[in-house]
Amino acid sequence: MVHGIDFSGGRNAGNNSWVASGALEAGSLKIDNCRTGSSLPNSSPHRDPFMEALRDWIAEQESCAIGLDFPFGLPVSLVDEDNWYDFIVNFPKRHQDADSFRMACQRASPGAELKRKTDEVNDTPFSPYNLRMYKQTYHGIADVLAPLVADDKVCVLPMMEPEEGKPWILEVCPGSTMRAQGHKVSYKGTTQEHRAARTRILKNLQGSGTLTIRAQGVLSNVLRDGGGDALDAVISAYATTGAVINPDKLIPTNFDGKQVEGHVYA
Repeated sequence: MVHGIDFSGGRNAGNNSWVASGALEAGSLKIDNCRTGSSLPNSSPHRDPFMEALRDWIAEQESCAIGLDFPFGLPVSLVDEDNWYDFIVNFPKRHQDADSFRMACQRASPGAELKRKTDEVNDTPFSPYNLRMYKQTYHGIADVLAPLVADDKVCVLPMMEPEEGKPWILEVCPGSTMRAQGHKVSYKGTTQEHRAARTRILKNLQGSGTLTIRAQGVLSNVLRDGGGDALDAVISAYATTGAVINPDKLIPTNFDGKQVEGHVYA
């Protein structure tokens, strides 16, 4: 199975997060489900119960690949630890909440919003502690990754070795994936132009041979979601599939396993 998750760190994170899921068959992902995060077992529209439900759901998936669209790290100059694992497990102890996390980053980089090397290479839109991103970064690391990594429930690639029987977690960025595919038109909105853009993107993704939406209801939901979050979940699943079916991309040959910044699969 492959899952793509459009992740929100906002107050109503359960309603604003989406999960696209499908089976990998002969190198192509067949998507059968795309639902809001609040529909996960024991979940809620509200952030805290959603985070717990998402964490539990990931831990129960066993062998699969899951793409999550929040930063898995910070610029190296803002990290005290010398390896990614220590950075992740120490993160919730170092930062009590999202606002104090952002303030700490701003104090350490006065007058600048630093990006990671992988952000620059993959043209991600924001610094991990940008005003529009910092809650995603904080809650993604503190509430999802850190507990799962500390409890040895997942393998976060490529910083950790992939193991059979555990979920493989990958950082993705729908915006970077779309730019890499040559899509530069806005698809987030409720106008006919926005819906047409979502239609074109889905047509191109399905035409690639890497992804097919098998359920008509899923296709309708993705096109109808004006916020573009459902489509972002599908794009996240697409990017995850592209990495899983390409061993050289899944474990980049030039990646240092101790690199603390993380790695975006675009």
